Amino acid sequence: MSVQDYTRCHSDHFVYLRKKNDGNYIILLLHVDVMLVVGSNMQEINAFKGKLANSFATKDLGAA
Repeated sequence: MSVQDYTRCHSDHFVYLRKKNDGNYIILLLHVDVMLVVGSNMQEINAFKGKLANSFATKDLGAA
């Protein structure tokens, strides 16, 4: 998964969307040093969080 997989929202530049051909999606909402991850498939969300944790120090605060 790379940054090219995500499309930046035109109306809110802190929102990114990744939609796959199978209908699954991930939405990233960013604010300063906080990220909210929303999606249609929990396995894909967990895979994204794992890849993110491999590159950055992260803390999962649980469900919003």
